[in-house]
Amino acid sequence: HLLQLVLTGGLHRNGDPDIDLRIPFRLRMRLAGSADWIHLPELHFEGADVRQMRATIALVWRDDASATPAAAPAEGWAHARVVSPGQTEAPVSDDWSADPYFVGTGDAWMEAGNLGTTGVLHLSMTRYEARILLDTAIFPKGRYEIEIRRGATYRRSTYSPADYTIDGTVWNFWGVRGTPGEIVYSRTSVMDTVYLARSVSIWNEHPLPSADLAIIAVRARNR
Repeated sequence: HLLQLVLTGGLHRNGDPDIDLRIPFRLRMRLAGSADWIHLPELHFEGADVRQMRATIALVWRDDASATPAAAPAEGWAHARVVSPGQTEAPVSDDWSADPYFVGTGDAWMEAGNLGTTGVLHLSMTRYEARILLDTAIFPKGRYEIEIRRGATYRRSTYSPADYTIDGTVWNFWGVRGTPGEIVYSRTSVMDTVYLARSVSIWNEHPLPSADLAIIAVRARNR
């Protein structure tokens, strides 16, 4: 299943190519009719460009769901994590964690610089795509509801991936801090609009019910 995102005006602050910004996303899914949500890894997309940008999150059901750790070194899907501490300053927020299926031994986060020590499992990221591999023995194929939430944009240079902090303190990217409440980074001159352009399911199936016809299979992009 593909979640295809579009940043229509790019991701930047005042068009400055030296200010790298990131947008965090949290996803969860559940079988249709179930009340039990499965939390997927938290993903962060990075950019510093005024052009339109596209990115995909792919949920892939496979019998062999092992993945080689990978992350974009700069622009693209650059950061992921499976455990995130909550904000300790008012209003406080709860700690967050992904499903244990994604949690291994090692760092609770993954970037290009820690691929040898990361404990994030079943995930591989590139500039254009974040692939989340789901073992069919644990997550049966079927109809799923999927929820995606974006958080507040932040500046990469102020972020510590090991501690999940901005300038030394934890921020709730999906809330505010203090009174009357501030988000993590000023929106002044920031372009970070994101649209979910499409949600696409792909599966293998014989295209025609009859077996007495000769057919030609054609694969076309975005069709």
